[in-house]
Amino acid sequence: MSAHSLTAISSTLELLLLMTVFILFVCAYPDTYRSNLWAEGGRRGWNSDPQQRVYDFANYRPLRDIPLIWDQQLTDSNLATSIVSLVAWAAKLLWKLRGYRFVGVTLTYDALLCALWGCAIASQSSSDLTDANHLSFRPWYLEKSCGAVHTPVRKYCVCAKFSFGFSVLTSAFFGLRACMVILRQVYLCGQRRALENPMKGPLRSESMI
Repeated sequence: MSAHSLTAISSTLELLLLMTVFILFVCAYPDTYRSNLWAEGGRRGWNSDPQQRVYDFANYRPLRDIPLIWDQQLTDSNLATSIVSLVAWAAKLLWKLRGYRFVGVTLTYDALLCALWGCAIASQSSSDLTDANHLSFRPWYLEKSCGAVHTPVRKYCVCAKFSFGFSVLTSAFFGLRACMVILRQVYLCGQRRALENPMKGPLRSESMI
């Protein structure tokens, strides 16, 4: 299989992954299931209860900070990450169509997107420690089966699981491709040295005579 075919397959897989996560995060925006998952976990004692904030507000108590995992900021950042990735993909495609192909740019592109999606994964699996009596080190929907909750919330649980899973796949895709680029450059460098050494061999032998 030629290098152009591999590049086309890789670019197609990348687009499919990015479109999938984009659709998942668009469906989650602005608050399709985040608050429902938080409330369900609160009712079952798996994490803090959002109703506690209402109680604190009604009794003029200081409001606790909203954990990142249940915050609107996470939903916004996940959607922004998918949009940035799609724009970067389109820019890279235009770059290649114009005939520009630099290994350093490709490696930087994959490394940055791998790190960006790594941050998204860390945020999506962050903790909820605002209630000392109901500590949650990871979201309950990543540790428990969606069958453990009622039907209306079950579909939200499945969507959240898929969003996290495809985020992991996307980060792994960019990380793996970055490693393949490095290995390919090491291989090509070794080939060049192997071709240069036979040419230097006769010169060294003549100088010794």
